[in-house]
Amino acid sequence: MNYGGSTQPFYQVDGKVRYAPLEEGFKTYLQMMNKWYEEGLIDQDFLSLNSISAEFTLYFDPNSGSYAAPLSLADVARQIAPDPSMEFVSAPHPVVNKGDKIHIGPPASPVFAGAQISSKTDKLDLALQWLDLYYSPDVILASNFGPDPSYYEQRADGSYAFNDKVFNNPDGFAPVDMMMYVADYPMVNYKDRSIGNEQLLRWVEENNKINDNAYLISSSLTLSDEENKVYASIMPGIIDYVEEMQVKYIMGLESFDGYDAFVQKIYDMGIEEVISVYQKALDRYNSR
Repeated sequence: MNYGGSTQPFYQVDGKVRYAPLEEGFKTYLQMMNKWYEEGLIDQDFLSLNSISAEFTLYFDPNSGSYAAPLSLADVARQIAPDPSMEFVSAPHPVVNKGDKIHIGPPASPVFAGAQISSKTDKLDLALQWLDLYYSPDVILASNFGPDPSYYEQRADGSYAFNDKVFNNPDGFAPVDMMMYVADYPMVNYKDRSIGNEQLLRWVEENNKINDNAYLISSSLTLSDEENKVYASIMPGIIDYVEEMQVKYIMGLESFDGYDAFVQKIYDMGIEEVISVYQKALDRYNSR
């Protein structure tokens, strides 16, 4: 079961497209989230935490036991934590049964983004040269730490790292916001930008052991013009409805006694037609 809202509404199992809110596992997930919410294990103000800065303020709160965050934040948090003895450890994804595998997210990787070259291009060599630049040392450095060398410094061992202008910004901006401002999403992730020590590398290895990415639909999948029209006419309404109901179930504002009606409404809104066009697009992609 996987549900990524508007960014990743579908997944696939053995080549068959699925929509998580139609699966029994989605109800199990909502019931567990509701249980944790009622027990106080989920921040009661989770709806208001809608920015990186707001979330970052909770990372050093002694009442925060765990939170979802990129592994890259561990090094940042460790450097600016008010208590130098504070430790950050990687926790595995929650699963229903001990030993269950995760199939719904990509493995951790130093490659931060991707690119495609159109099959219709008549300048393939030029396109390849342009992409090659992203792997050159100078571009990797500039894309990870920015073109302004006043925001980073070279260590004695020759590696690079952000300095106090990022971690203790004089204008009060959060370190994560500064990192995104100075160098926004490099294609190739420099190891000391996010994964700069053996402990983090071990966390990445452990993550990849339990997460095989088997159910993910490639971001390279494309819909035809007609398929996009079907998606655009139906899916936004379904996404809004599901996300609204998801919050209500988690917060206990909606009874699970009416869960079947929730699923039926998704069918009534036309989800099967959208699944059908996504299936056609996936079949095309897999036959390449």
